[in-house]
Amino acid sequence: MQTPASPFPEWLGREERLAPRAEAGAAAMVSGPRVAAAAAEVTDVSPLGCRVRTAAAGGVGAYLTLESGGVSVGGWVAWRRGEMLGLDFAAPLDAGALAALGGS
Repeated sequence: MQTPASPFPEWLGREERLAPRAEAGAAAMVSGPRVAAAAAEVTDVSPLGCRVRTAAAGGVGAYLTLESGGVSVGGWVAWRRGEMLGLDFAAPLDAGALAALGGS
């Protein structure tokens, strides 16, 4: 008897982050073309993206701008679970921007 094919993609549940992340805790604001500005907290960050806690609207695929510590960075929502979301930056952060967002 053959095992039925999974209804989920093969990669689902695998770690997809390509860069190590650092704990952050930085206060921020998020907004987007169709998303009203809202308070947020950057909970971890890497040069390629960050995890954000916010009540702002914006589902998977939405483009958001994150502002914190004098840095403004844009990216797309890669995943969303309640008030937590993963933001995939449009361009990698340099060391200064990473530090401003609470990363090392």
